[in-house]
Amino acid sequence: QSHTSTEKAVLILAYSILAVISIFGNSLVCYVICKNKRLYTPTNFFLANLAVSDLLITCINIPFNIARNLLTEWPFGDILCHLVNFSLIVSVYVSTYTLTVIALDRHRVIVEPFNSKMSKTSSLFILLTIWLFAISLALPYGIYNTVEEVTYFVATVKRCHSRFPSDVFEQYLSVVTLFLQYFIPLTIIGIAYGRIVHKLWLRTHVGAVTEYQQMSQARSKRKSIKLLIAVVIVFALCWLPINLYHILTDFHPDAEVFHYNSRVFFICHWIAVSSTCYHPFVYCWLNENFRREV
Repeated sequence: QSHTSTEKAVLILAYSILAVISIFGNSLVCYVICKNKRLYTPTNFFLANLAVSDLLITCINIPFNIARNLLTEWPFGDILCHLVNFSLIVSVYVSTYTLTVIALDRHRVIVEPFNSKMSKTSSLFILLTIWLFAISLALPYGIYNTVEEVTYFVATVKRCHSRFPSDVFEQYLSVVTLFLQYFIPLTIIGIAYGRIVHKLWLRTHVGAVTEYQQMSQARSKRKSIKLLIAVVIVFALCWLPINLYHILTDFHPDAEVFHYNSRVFFICHWIAVSSTCYHPFVYCWLNENFRREV
């Protein structure tokens, strides 16, 4: 699909805004955690890993996605065609599963506080497992991406495309991705934070001796509950459109109705990538201990 100059300007501006906010926020998270040894805790290791994966999504995905839309052909060669899509899917899975582990870690601390404390070694092993699992899940997207010559009416150009062995394979991969990247993590995150909200709601104000202290603790509890609900909603809303788009284009019986549309894909993709901007704010800047170290 060709784009007008206005559409190109909107695309560049929209992605540039995401890139600036995401790079600034996530880089600051990494810097603050790295420079303060007091922050070398399992929870902050997870937050740093989330920031790194979000930086990869931003720095790798956004520039090449702009290039795909603005250039008439793919000029970066076959190797980058394989690597860009592969690294993107790896980063998305790492980000998603890190969010899931953060939810389970918070559940462990708040709902089951008397269980044994997680060690730094255990947290690093969990992160290594996440990366290895993400790499294995992303392999098909890297292997079956290739540069092809596409012949149009008056010209032949090189494009970076996904070419799977069959339509059934592509459909199967889309369903697996939908469940492993969206439904299963969302369910785990939702249940974990739901139990935390229930625990906070029932928690009595221990040590609150004055009416002011009781009101202060009640406000703090409401703030925590709203934040946890926001985390679930942000994840659900950011990743639903792009997953729904892929399922509809792969499975809808009328290919003329639901076929690849670069404008629709841009909107869905922009919403998904925008999650990298919210994570530093939701997970770090609303944390008083973290802000104190900035």
